[in-house]
Amino acid sequence: MERIFNENRCKNIQHMKYIKTYEELDNVEPEVGDYVVCDLSDNDYIEKELNDFISNNIGIIKNIDNRPSSVFNKYQIRYKNVPDKLYNLFGPSDKYNSNDLRYVSIHYIKFYSKSREECITYLDSKNYNI
Repeated sequence: MERIFNENRCKNIQHMKYIKTYEELDNVEPEVGDYVVCDLSDNDYIEKELNDFISNNIGIIKNIDNRPSSVFNKYQIRYKNVPDKLYNLFGPSDKYNSNDLRYVSIHYIKFYSKSREECITYLDSKNYNI
């Protein structure tokens, strides 16, 4: 296969140096360390108080369980300032020995970002219907 040099194409590539490459956009799932906003409202087994807390607070992904047996609820998310009345609905954290972890599946994660500020903006827009 012979490559054909196209001078105009090379000029266009030089002007597009700030556009993200395909490889940078390829990741479509959250990673460890990402901030997340979840919504459990379509789960009939979740208490309303728990969903209200989770959907109005930002969590951070601490672990992703990629074993085949953990197709559901594979994202381990840590929340801060869990209310006492919801304390027993969260799992213990290895490092802090406090109940601040919750396992969720991908379809409950409504927004995620590397930046906490972007999650705050998302929550504000959701709460104020912007």
